[in-house]
Amino acid sequence: MAIDEEELCGQGKGAHLRYKFPELETQLKLLYTAITRSERSLYLIETKRSAAGAAFFGHIKERGLAQSQELLSSADAALLTHDEWVSRGLDFAIASKDAAHIDDEMAWLRRATMCFESADNAEMKRRARAHLQSVLLRKQLRERGERHEAVEVEVEVEAMRAVRGCVASNMLREATELCQELLPHLALRSQQLLTCEVLQALAQRLEH
Repeated sequence: MAIDEEELCGQGKGAHLRYKFPELETQLKLLYTAITRSERSLYLIETKRSAAGAAFFGHIKERGLAQSQELLSSADAALLTHDEWVSRGLDFAIASKDAAHIDDEMAWLRRATMCFESADNAEMKRRARAHLQSVLLRKQLRERGERHEAVEVEVEVEAMRAVRGCVASNMLREATELCQELLPHLALRSQQLLTCEVLQALAQRLEH
């Protein structure tokens, strides 16, 4: 289906697109369904720049409904140095802390992990992966709590393994948040042990 970009941008004379291009209506309905089904975030990716894309994005950005995020082209990525990849990864990791939703936090951490992989920095990659695993478990625990579902022993073990990983990477606040998310799902005795032996020790280390 060939549609002039000026018509899509409202710059041409084609005011009756639905009659001129009847197949467009079906595509717009699919787009409407995709947009209205998203709960928190919606990512629109353009494979190449276009006047139509710029007009659409400008329209929603003016209304505070969107923000842009430039992705590196393969050519640009090839020009980045080791230190630049690490710096970009650190920026993404820091952005994860300010994320409004846990899904956004995971998205930033995945980007950070990819940057550290590109930098071939094993230590930073390990830290980012440990952080991402902890956030993923926090999300699972939160969702189970909302559904009033019991947590299996395997999940408890995995969560504590993630806590140890965060502590080993000196991510004490993330370890604390994961413990606090796990706490309501435990039996009373396990809650007491987690509070006395782990959370209190983390609190003391954070104070110093």
